[in-house]
Amino acid sequence: MIRWQFQKKAKNKEAAYAFINFMLEPEHAAANADYVGYSTPVTKAKAFLPLEVANDERFYPDFSEVKGLEVYADLGPEKLSLYNELYLQLKMAKR
Repeated sequence: MIRWQFQKKAKNKEAAYAFINFMLEPEHAAANADYVGYSTPVTKAKAFLPLEVANDERFYPDFSEVKGLEVYADLGPEKLSLYNELYLQLKMAKR
């Protein structure tokens, strides 16, 4: 679905694909993961990450653990809006 939207709405598809390919190069994927603080799906990028990150099972769990994880279902726009509103209320209550 995302690919379809990308192809339909992108004003400069060539540049968009070039950017995606750039970000998927291992060195760039590692730099991005380090910057945003998330893991990267680009396996070869781990070689460019600090060892304490690349070996951290919170970022890169063993596959046997991944099989038992759950994935969020698409909530749809109405439920997502409610979820965001409730989360905002929770954050504001903590102050």
